[in-house]
Amino acid sequence: MRDQWIVHWSPRAERFARKLGKGPVRDRIRKEVDSLSSYPKRGKYFPNHDVYSLRIGTPGGEYRAIYQLIPERQVVLIILVASREQVYKILGRL
Repeated sequence: MRDQWIVHWSPRAERFARKLGKGPVRDRIRKEVDSLSSYPKRGKYFPNHDVYSLRIGTPGGEYRAIYQLIPERQVVLIILVASREQVYKILGRL
């Protein structure tokens, strides 16, 4: 079993990252999400949705990355990246 997990971005999460443009906010989000490859369970777990939420503080505000673990393939699937308010509205609808 390998120690590193592979981080995959969903199309929705990738679109959000592209909309941010280039800059410190996007760089910070990418850095935090990429760090999940070493320690994937560092976010808050939501058992009702079987997802984790990673808090990402940036100079432009607070964001969340919502992700799911696929242990048999050691994959971290980034489902959604958005502002804190948007993420919790979306999770509330699920």
